[in-house]
Amino acid sequence: MDEVKKVLISLVLFGLIGLSTLKVGADTWFPASIRIEASRDVIRAIARSGLAIDHLTKTHIDLYVTRNEFDQLSTHYNLDIGAGLVKIQFIQTHAQAVANIRGSGGYLGVAYHTYESMLEELKNHALQAPEICKLVEFGKSASEEHSLWAFKISDNVDLEEDEPSVLLVGGIHGNEYPGVEQVLYVIKHLVEHRDESDIGFLIDHTQIWFVPMLNPDGHATQNRYNSNDVDLNRNFPIHWDEYNPYEALSESETRSFVQNLLQKYRFVLSLDYHTYGMMYMYPWGHTNSNPVDLEVFEALSGAMASQAEYQSGSLFDLIGLVYGGTVDYYYGAFGTIALAAELGTVHFPTVEELAPILDANLKPALQLIGRVQAATVTGHVTKSGQPIEAEVYVKGIDTEDNLLRNPTKSDGSTARYYRILEPGTYDFIYMWKDQSRVVRDVEVLPDDQTVLDVDFDDPVKDNGCTCVQTPQQTEATHMVLVGLILVTILYRRRRLE
Repeated sequence: MDEVKKVLISLVLFGLIGLSTLKVGADTWFPASIRIEASRDVIRAIARSGLAIDHLTKTHIDLYVTRNEFDQLSTHYNLDIGAGLVKIQFIQTHAQAVANIRGSGGYLGVAYHTYESMLEELKNHALQAPEICKLVEFGKSASEEHSLWAFKISDNVDLEEDEPSVLLVGGIHGNEYPGVEQVLYVIKHLVEHRDESDIGFLIDHTQIWFVPMLNPDGHATQNRYNSNDVDLNRNFPIHWDEYNPYEALSESETRSFVQNLLQKYRFVLSLDYHTYGMMYMYPWGHTNSNPVDLEVFEALSGAMASQAEYQSGSLFDLIGLVYGGTVDYYYGAFGTIALAAELGTVHFPTVEELAPILDANLKPALQLIGRVQAATVTGHVTKSGQPIEAEVYVKGIDTEDNLLRNPTKSDGSTARYYRILEPGTYDFIYMWKDQSRVVRDVEVLPDDQTVLDVDFDDPVKDNGCTCVQTPQQTEATHMVLVGLILVTILYRRRRLE
């Protein structure tokens, strides 16, 4: 366009409330959840503005805005597009949110947990079932007024066993209370039903980790951001570029989370809870490229969404561009099969509205926790019986697109690796230093794990999988994978320059 034109914004409120009324009662209205209905060009421009997006479709965009941000949209916000008529609806005002938060009927007669009541409930679980429950402090919030807490459920809970670890996280955005409640609801269900066979199986064969409230400072003030006014879900260090307003891991919450949990426990699956939109989402958010594990993501997110009567898809397709988010980081840095859920239709539902949300999303959480027990290849990679950190590739899946995520690796301490797949037959390639091993025709079963151990000094194992390679195969495989690794290194160096 030759000139930047202001977009005319017409307020169409539920009660046909005028702008002058809003100015008088600003404190009761903001921060607020709003919906903007406009042309696709206007929606795209607003989506690129840096405002907090809750939900995005072809016809509207939902935002969580302060009074100043609302004023920009209504009277001062310039868009490099033609002038148009934009309709705005208030989905939930600050006064409505506060009323719902203070409503009765929840924990100890209060609608939602506070930081203090959350901690009290977790301590009670640990006292009630100390054989399976453990409360762990892993850091401090930015204000240093709150400790950061993780909660582990597993048999032999004090030990770090040779079992898969799964992670559920809530409250990374302080104004998204239902995510905290959903994590606590899953914990409560596991503890109370620990003697039932299906729940007992998950506890006996999985190390299940929870972080109910990653942003306690924001939760205390009903603020999306932490006490430094930083969006923690834009503060993670993968594919960081000029679109990000913050330095990666600049915050105490994200640093502690990465250093003391993510880098330590190698989570195989993860699920982050947000509000709102009734969606289960998978990577990527920073690009419209498909993840190499697309079939796994589509099947798992689709099954979970179907159970909850939600929709599923990639972050990019359902939310739009998300830079520095948790889901991309989990998957990109560690290969974690990472999902995010957008619960419900508002940030602060009433207790009556919250209860069916928690019920609807309980079984999907249990599906995710149990997913690693089926259609998964696992085993140990060793050399002369000693653990090594080897890279694990699947032919036909792990291609040059792996530039977008790090390869699956075996644990250098336990030698264990996990690779979640859809049922079928696959060829596996193991790389360690300048050596490689190929295992062909590995059958992945729909209802069980496939155990595949590889020792670089003993190519034939007793589990029925044969690791055989001729000198020609060794050379060819090595050349292809070394080429892939070199391209990856060069690509990453270019991103850092």
